[in-house]
Amino acid sequence: MGLPKIKNASASEETDDNITASIGLKRKRGRTSMERIVNRALRGKKSVVEFNPKGVPFGKAAAEMASYIGVIVRTTVPIIVESWPKVEKDLKNEIWKSVEMAFVLAPRCRKMVLSSAANKWRQFKSELTTKYVLPYKDQPDALKDPPEEYDFIKQQDWEQFVKSRLTTDFQKLHMEQKERRGKLQNAHRMSRKGYAGLEAELKKTMNEDELDLAVLWKKGREDKNGNISHETVGEQAAEMDTLMNNEGDISNSNSRSSDDVRSMGLGTPEHSSRVRSAGECLMPNVSPPQLERESVLDEVRKMIEQQRLWFEAKISLLEAKISGDCPATSITLPTPLLAKPSKKGRCSGKTNVEDNEIDSEAFSFVGRREFMKGKSCKLAVGSINNVVSHGTIIEMDVANHKVHGVPLGEGNIRVAIDNALDEQALLPIPVTGELATVGQAVGSHVAWPKHLVKLMNEEERGNSSIKPRDLPNQDVILPKSLKLLYRYAERAMTDGEPISVFMEEAIFGIAKTLNIFKEDVMQFMEMKEIPPRCITVYMRHLYDMLKQSNMANMVGLMDPSSISVGEGNSDHRSQVLATRLQQGSADQILLVPYNSGYHWMLTIISEDKEVCYFMDPLQRYFMDPLRRSMREEEWKYVVNNGIRQFNIETGRGFRKQPLWKVLMGPKQPSNMECGYYVMRYMKEIIEGHDLSFATKWDGRKLNAYTQTELDEVRCEWTDFVSNYV
Repeated sequence: MGLPKIKNASASEETDDNITASIGLKRKRGRTSMERIVNRALRGKKSVVEFNPKGVPFGKAAAEMASYIGVIVRTTVPIIVESWPKVEKDLKNEIWKSVEMAFVLAPRCRKMVLSSAANKWRQFKSELTTKYVLPYKDQPDALKDPPEEYDFIKQQDWEQFVKSRLTTDFQKLHMEQKERRGKLQNAHRMSRKGYAGLEAELKKTMNEDELDLAVLWKKGREDKNGNISHETVGEQAAEMDTLMNNEGDISNSNSRSSDDVRSMGLGTPEHSSRVRSAGECLMPNVSPPQLERESVLDEVRKMIEQQRLWFEAKISLLEAKISGDCPATSITLPTPLLAKPSKKGRCSGKTNVEDNEIDSEAFSFVGRREFMKGKSCKLAVGSINNVVSHGTIIEMDVANHKVHGVPLGEGNIRVAIDNALDEQALLPIPVTGELATVGQAVGSHVAWPKHLVKLMNEEERGNSSIKPRDLPNQDVILPKSLKLLYRYAERAMTDGEPISVFMEEAIFGIAKTLNIFKEDVMQFMEMKEIPPRCITVYMRHLYDMLKQSNMANMVGLMDPSSISVGEGNSDHRSQVLATRLQQGSADQILLVPYNSGYHWMLTIISEDKEVCYFMDPLQRYFMDPLRRSMREEEWKYVVNNGIRQFNIETGRGFRKQPLWKVLMGPKQPSNMECGYYVMRYMKEIIEGHDLSFATKWDGRKLNAYTQTELDEVRCEWTDFVSNYV
């Protein structure tokens, strides 16, 4: 017997309504995920929060921010921490950074945000206690697992939390607080609107000088007909009316002192740490407004101006390209404040001839190879002596070269993060929605201020745990089949003529034609980062291997271009995954390559759909909810929700969420190989006819693939594509 579970709610109301209607169940509200806020933040967009003259947030954006803070703090701070003051400073900083990334806020708002987070975290622990622990304190079996809707709670944390809630001391404290709460008689009726929202609403029908704290207190306790049902509250409101009529005998009702109308009507003095009838963000000793409104407006103006300059420069450059008046040197564009992250498949940033780069000679085959020969360096934060990482300099002298889709910017250089000395140190130039800390950036390229980069000497390079890779002379070692296709692309695909590959319906569940362009071939030949269509073409080849081995009913394939970042929201991708699962046989595993926007990973959904195996060529922190990235958190939701929808639509009912297991395949040694590693993973899974991959890669650290092993995959891809030339 397990704890009663509450099913996860999809953000798509239409989908949930159809599902629940078809099986005759009453729809319930699942956990709040605020996915639209996450997706918006990943695209570099921020919402502007409105504040009233007292510095209290109100309006739609404020309500979204409140919910978002609750989601962030629940998933960031473990429930086993005894109290908010004992929460680590780094976790509090992470909460503030996450909220600041999604909303335009002045620096002074940090205290307000963390105060709200503290309240919501305590409320969450209280809900777990009263809803999931105490009602089942005499049923030990029901308390074994955390609630399914809160799957981010670690098993060991849940067990420790339950144990602490069942102690005699806590039971006594709980009853004391319950009795204390039961004495509260004048609770307001405003729900999430709060006093700030009520005040904004009343200003439409009342003069501002009429809206004192006593009026707000009374209006907050009236029902929709303007009546106060509670007898004691009604008496207090009547007393306030009497006092308000005795003008001159009392102090100004907005004085926030113990002798104003509101305090005298309530018969209790004003508390020193808050102002009743004003909202939770207003303190008596802080002069309003709470935040610098002008600083927020300045930030918004700056965002708008930066984007205007960015688009003007892009338009001018495109016009120059069309007219043929391109200058001989590269044009440097202003760095956009909220540039979108790139959707190309890579674990490093891409240096590419795109909208803001027209110097094609700098990107010849030899030229690309030359600038990758970097120098070992020490990377610092704050001051040159505060070294947090070792890396490799990628020689870049042009400010408009891109790192993760964003121009490098003046005064910065591009570096590869080889290893982290302080994993929790914040990146000086974070990648919005992708990389925030040094630990998350290991194996990736990022921008770094020049004045915080220090070259290593020979002795330091010898002691460094990771040494820069010298790329081989590709002209010499490139296999013959790759050379032939490379030359064909270079000479014959000059006018945008693609290589078209037909995908029959049996491969991915839908028939389609996929086009491979010159850029794709060049990237693949030079072993650079590759887009989803290159992976898709290789999976077309793997399907032929499955048919030859009579394994097509044992292994299914998922088109990565249909589920990677940028292909609709998370719930859309979950539905696409659920549909693909329905198209396969019941005892079939499904290989699902996934690109998070900058890095390739592989998920393998087992034949019973109850276990998901996860393979990350960088072998980072997928199983640690406090350290995995926002994109990885989103991907886990996509898969769990997709399997949930599959179970419902196929009549399997509501089942426990799948168990996730991390497999340790060979680890990529630097920053460019993730796509090729995922291709090699899939090849080895299929070649193992007994599908014993879970045993093969269970917890054993293996050496990196050799170049010969990766070239096997590259040659297979090239031979297959060459058939369509």
